[in-house]
Amino acid sequence: MTTVACVVIVGGMIGGGSLAARWWGLEPYRIEIAADGMEARLRARNDSVLHTWPCQFSPDPITMGRLPDMLPAIIERPERYGGGRVVAIGFGATTPEWTGALCVFDLAGSLEEPLWQRRVTAEDAAEDLPERPLPAAGFVFIWGRAVDCFPEREGTELLAVFNNDGLSQTLVRIYGLDGALLFQACHDGTLSGYAYLSGPGLIVLTGIDEKRKGNRFRRICRVSSAQ
Repeated sequence: MTTVACVVIVGGMIGGGSLAARWWGLEPYRIEIAADGMEARLRARNDSVLHTWPCQFSPDPITMGRLPDMLPAIIERPERYGGGRVVAIGFGATTPEWTGALCVFDLAGSLEEPLWQRRVTAEDAAEDLPERPLPAAGFVFIWGRAVDCFPEREGTELLAVFNNDGLSQTLVRIYGLDGALLFQACHDGTLSGYAYLSGPGLIVLTGIDEKRKGNRFRRICRVSSAQ
């Protein structure tokens, strides 16, 4: 074997090893919530922490843990919306930068500034909010899911539940990965459980009916795209 051939082989091995090391240690792989619920951590395949976001996370009231489609989540984004992978995270009332917002970050871009963020404002709040003189700006993100509930739209949608800062007003929204608001409905009471029935196109939510204190109920929303 000639010296030139040896150099080529060794160079290829080093280059391949460097790529593998980068994939193993720098490629975003999963996202987790800290035990105290106050931080989201983006981890590589070797379990090193690539980035953290301060957040306010509560375990699912039904399972008391995390389900695969719960936010925050890493999601593949269709090419028509920019392609690549994104992280969808909701923030509570204690995160100054993005208080109460649902944010989407580009894994191939800046993890400090979101591609977009959405809050509940007085201008875009649902018209059927329970009749109380409370500002829409008081709503904060509580929990969310990544769910493909609009077959006519490419990719996954984001279901987000907002609550009026600990009071009973609750707003359910569905956003596209481009940030478009596709659906919203409101309820007077907390919402906790969730299921999506793809056949009839129904989202079933369980929670508390504020009009009947302490009584659990089911609210069924038939979702349809506004786009």
